[in-house]
Amino acid sequence: MTWSVIYHHAVEDDLESIGPSAARRVVRAIDAKLTVAPMQFGAPLAGNLADFRKLRLGDYRVVY
Repeated sequence: MTWSVIYHHAVEDDLESIGPSAARRVVRAIDAKLTVAPMQFGAPLAGNLADFRKLRLGDYRVVY
């Protein structure tokens, strides 16, 4: 099964703030991992974010 990614409207500002090389790395990881098997990569969050998961990418975290 192939998944599609819908970005939150604030993601563009977040990617600009981390710089172009880090932003490319984050977008490539999202495309490579989360569009194929989002449950295989990343760990579940807890508390009020229990419905979400996180994917660690060096110093950055993608919440999905």
